[in-house]
Amino acid sequence: IASENDKQAQIEKLYEAIKVLPKAKIVEAEALAKEAGNSKAENMVLVGAALDFIPVKKDTIINSVKERFASKDPKLVEINCTAIELGSKAK
Repeated sequence: IASENDKQAQIEKLYEAIKVLPKAKIVEAEALAKEAGNSKAENMVLVGAALDFIPVKKDTIINSVKERFASKDPKLVEINCTAIELGSKAK
């Protein structure tokens, strides 16, 4: 059974391998989702982070979020839109 130190070393090794890829980035999705207001918004953080790599404009995603959540809870619109913004700015 691997120790915590071994697991952490493996994670760091993986991160270093990812960082050398030309278009890769590591996104702290959970932390950014919490910053946006809800840890369940991790998926929206990742959508924002992927915007440089997918053929969809940020405005299109934002408008879809507004349409989807406006009738449920305006706070969800704010949280999800903030999560997308934070993800899009992740380095």
